Amino acid sequence: MPLKFILFIILFFVSLFGFSQNETSKDSISNKLNEVVISQNKKSFSNQNGNIKLDVANSIYNSMPNTLDLLAKLPAVQISSDREKITIIGKGNPLIYIDNQKVGMNDLNALAVADIKSIEIVKNPSAKYEAEGRAVILIMRKFSKKDSFETSITEVASFKKDNNNYLGLSSNFKKNKIEWKANFNYNKL
Repeated sequence: MPLKFILFIILFFVSLFGFSQNETSKDSISNKLNEVVISQNKKSFSNQNGNIKLDVANSIYNSMPNTLDLLAKLPAVQISSDREKITIIGKGNPLIYIDNQKVGMNDLNALAVADIKSIEIVKNPSAKYEAEGRAVILIMRKFSKKDSFETSITEVASFKKDNNNYLGLSSNFKKNKIEWKANFNYNKL
């Protein structure tokens, strides 16, 4: 006990003469703020009137290999194991629209994720859509204003019950107001 007390007294007096907490008059770090920048990241998902909207272009979802894998990540969307049918939970098979034009599964498979601006799931569609649809998936594409040429190859291998291999080739050429797109997809079950 006396050894601990003596050690405590010595350390106390040594700490009184320490200079680590004292501020020098010519400190190199300024304490004044010159500028404050407040930034906010836009949310990827939004929910309005029961409709779920995903901003694909400005989110991490733009790195998905194909459109069906992107749709599988959305809430309440299920993709069949053979990748031939889409189901909205509680609503059944949805109608699929790309830029306000009704399309089928082949057109959806041909669409590259890099071309998608946003996806909206409408669970209670209005009268402007067909009466047979109890749910609608609206896909809006982004349009480029400059001339370009782009080709991308994707391959996804999955092992669920069986070995699945999805291979896709997408090519895009734009000159003035004419745009040519070619997409080839191969699905080996």
